[in-house]
Amino acid sequence: EPGRIKVLYIDGYPRYEYRFLKDSLLRVTNMDVQCFLVSAGPDFIQESSDGVPALQRIPTTLDYLLENYHVIILGDVHPQDLGADLAETDAILQNIRAFVEAGGGFLMQAGTRYSPQEYVGTPIEDILPVLVGDTAAEKQAVHDPGAPFRPVLERPRDPHEIVSLVPDIDENLALWQEEGGLAPLTWYHPVAKARSTAEVLLTHPSNGNAHGPHVLLATMYHPQGRTAYLATDETWRWRFRYLETYREPFWRGLIRHLALNRLRRSDFRFDLSSDLSSYDIGE
Repeated sequence: EPGRIKVLYIDGYPRYEYRFLKDSLLRVTNMDVQCFLVSAGPDFIQESSDGVPALQRIPTTLDYLLENYHVIILGDVHPQDLGADLAETDAILQNIRAFVEAGGGFLMQAGTRYSPQEYVGTPIEDILPVLVGDTAAEKQAVHDPGAPFRPVLERPRDPHEIVSLVPDIDENLALWQEEGGLAPLTWYHPVAKARSTAEVLLTHPSNGNAHGPHVLLATMYHPQGRTAYLATDETWRWRFRYLETYREPFWRGLIRHLALNRLRRSDFRFDLSSDLSSYDIGE
């Protein structure tokens, strides 16, 4: 159905973020969502939107991904858990990258176990809007781990649509950065820096390295698709005081942004052009 956003959400285990994000996605009326929880047992019925079949396994072929999804969300899952063996895992990773290159949207959301550091050296590394770098070194740059913090808007007077939670600029800034706004976060996965072609939306207020503050949210085009990296798995904390007033619109906006190229055009692998502006019949 035109205008409906089709989402594949893969996560490793039922962390808080998975539970709240999955419920939010399944509530959105203009999304068709299929979730796959890797740690679930064989008898577990994977969750999906009403009228959308439950997945039996993670889709592996590029044609299937292109026909059925606009956006792929990869949570905290080890790459080797995506396939039955190393060959299938590599095929899945290659096809996710090809899906993005064909105009698809992709989000990696960091987790405490595997993402993004386990994807260094895989095809997924190439499509991330950040350079992961040396995880151990970046974690050493995190002062007072576990201390609450509020993300900093990179362009507070002209915020990206994903982080524009309300129309008023000052009210939006206060929501993100002031007491009484969104509840602070306590955990994030630090990476070295954003790629030169990426747009940084949120940064850490105090931690960073020689390249600048640590990136919390960044997005980029690659080359026809859109990708994003979200460094925290604690957006569920934003439900405190406000319930879903701002958290769900944030996620809807992020996913819609990633889906736009696929929504506008079905497949970037093919391009039809002509060498003349007009032709006679039979030419």
